[in-house]
Amino acid sequence: MCIENKVRESYDSFYSEQEAEALIKSSLGKDFDEAFYKRCRDILLFVFVSGSPVSKDSECKQKYLYMHKADLEICIHILRINSFVDYSEWYQFGYNGDLQSTHIKLSKATYLIFKETDLKRQIPAFVRNLFYFSEMKISDEEDEEISQFDLFGLSLLTKEKKIREYMTAVENRKTKLLSVKKSVFTASASYMGNKKRIIGFIVESMMPHIEEKTVFIDLMCGSGTVSNAFAQFGETYASDAQMFCRLLAKIQGGGYTCSRAKMVLEKILEKYKTNYLWLNREYASYLQEEDAIFHMDYSNMEGIFDRYQRFIENYPLYSSDKDSSSSWADSIVAEKRKIPKQLPYCLFTTYFANIYFGLEQCIQLDSLRYAIDQISDGKDREWALGVLIMVSYQIATGHAGHFAQPKKLTIKNIKSVLEKRQMSAKLEFSRRFLSLGEQSENYPNEIRTIDGPWKQALERMKPFVSLNSLVYLDAPYKRDEYSRYYHVLETMVKYDYPSSENKGHISSKSKGERFATEFFTKKTNQVENILADIIIHILKQYPICVWSYSNNAAASIAKVIAMVEEHIKCSTYIYGTYHRHKSQRSKTHDRRKEIEVIEYSIVFSKKDRLDEW
Repeated sequence: MCIENKVRESYDSFYSEQEAEALIKSSLGKDFDEAFYKRCRDILLFVFVSGSPVSKDSECKQKYLYMHKADLEICIHILRINSFVDYSEWYQFGYNGDLQSTHIKLSKATYLIFKETDLKRQIPAFVRNLFYFSEMKISDEEDEEISQFDLFGLSLLTKEKKIREYMTAVENRKTKLLSVKKSVFTASASYMGNKKRIIGFIVESMMPHIEEKTVFIDLMCGSGTVSNAFAQFGETYASDAQMFCRLLAKIQGGGYTCSRAKMVLEKILEKYKTNYLWLNREYASYLQEEDAIFHMDYSNMEGIFDRYQRFIENYPLYSSDKDSSSSWADSIVAEKRKIPKQLPYCLFTTYFANIYFGLEQCIQLDSLRYAIDQISDGKDREWALGVLIMVSYQIATGHAGHFAQPKKLTIKNIKSVLEKRQMSAKLEFSRRFLSLGEQSENYPNEIRTIDGPWKQALERMKPFVSLNSLVYLDAPYKRDEYSRYYHVLETMVKYDYPSSENKGHISSKSKGERFATEFFTKKTNQVENILADIIIHILKQYPICVWSYSNNAAASIAKVIAMVEEHIKCSTYIYGTYHRHKSQRSKTHDRRKEIEVIEYSIVFSKKDRLDEW
């Protein structure tokens, strides 16, 4: 199915920012408190989404703000119940006259209290859930005793039984998610689009909309961090068009043990020797020179820089660009393409040495890859390969944390590059394999993987995934080619001696050697149609779709939601949180270079379960 792009006269399910404010003021009259209204907007208690203006100019770059119509009554309700200050009631719920404290009344017996200096600007997702809850069904069951919950820099005080039960569940989920944030993987990985900082926000936004035995499907799993979180709560499937992503998700779930990892590691290290000794003999003179450079006196950085530059220039490296290739490397690759899995494994040694890794590192990576292929058990092989991908990323010296282009060597960065290229891939692999095996023992659910892309994945899941499933969609925000940014990791999995183009030694998209995403287009309308098409496909098979997106992403969020609601009868719940992320084009990890955005979690539910809490 392809959604036809229409010229819109309106977004039927949205009010523009100006329309929403006018309706709120009209409803409240003299009780409207503009300062309180703005404060609620600032902390994302009232959520507006970005969208293009309703006009014939379909490619208008300016973004406007819209409020979903389902939120309007909730906003009016909150503003109305907070319009009159009853200090006698406030004192019951912890008010002590502190002017720096903010009190927000959620329902007749529930208050939110926080200090401006303590709150990190936004209200957590669970508070939005309480607004939905109290607006739809205010319980008459109250206790005299006030329960207090202190989470994320704020306090929630309530006498209501239902809210107390929900907040207790929130605390329990927070405890579970701590294991995700402290995991061996998330503590050391920073792949593009990694959601580890806002994983609690994502999980909590969807929790009221699921059932006890809901199956989680991470449709475009990327680094697998969200799959990791889902696996703490239920049966989880991870899918992606790229194989390395699925393997990264795999090694963040349960189903493995430290003892099994130790047994497999012993086999790998034994097989490793065969390939390593072969390559060590072939590249002996180059390894000696690299080692000599690594052990030079750092007081002479110019001398080290010049010598390392000559070493790189003289090293025989394969490239599809004939003017920069080596006849020796060409002949090796020509033979390998006939029988890629014969000894010795040398893809990284001939493609990426001194580009993203040191020579010794490449020989170790190739030798580990050979040893992994000798493992007969499929599960052990997947876990070992997933760990090898993780290690490859961690020890690499790419530009801005990716592989679209090599890091340019300068006298200023030569020391840090050489220090990183002295890291042992073998040692890092051994440590992380055992650590991830031990970590897996504490996780309740295995993460099963399904081949992508998304449309094929949805079809493949039908035979063994129940209809009671939640599908999470974290589609690309921009037109960036993810396969170009991480081609080295996908090449590690395929190990098929692809083309090696340009300075980045990238496999060829035109030859079908790497995945071409449908989001790689400059046409905003096309991106919006694709997103709506995916969500509609999901909702035709499953009751709930949760879509992550950002206010600085390519598509109009309001437009995509409106298109989905035209085709599928569903309830829509919108959550927002401030988030800082680093542009892939940034050369540094300086927090000051990060971009602040609003991340949205948008829940489409075909069956409204909030009234069953």
